[in-house]
Amino acid sequence: HINDGALVIHLNASCSPSVKCETLYHEVLHGLLEGGGFSHLLKEAGVNEEALVQSLSMGLVDTLRRSPSLVQRLKYES
Repeated sequence: HINDGALVIHLNASCSPSVKCETLYHEVLHGLLEGGGFSHLLKEAGVNEEALVQSLSMGLVDTLRRSPSLVQRLKYES
């Protein structure tokens, strides 16, 4: 979960590396939505933020895992 006051994401050390990776992206997306003011807008629109973030994080992690060349491109062309 995200500790808003300290802007820290806590991951359970006993989880597998795969679960830690997925959780990290999931929580980063929550943080981006909150920081950008979108969490409030999603709530007002009746959008389930948790379901949205779950879908996006799973898709993002899957894309990055299946596309190592994309990861390299992002890493070195920034």
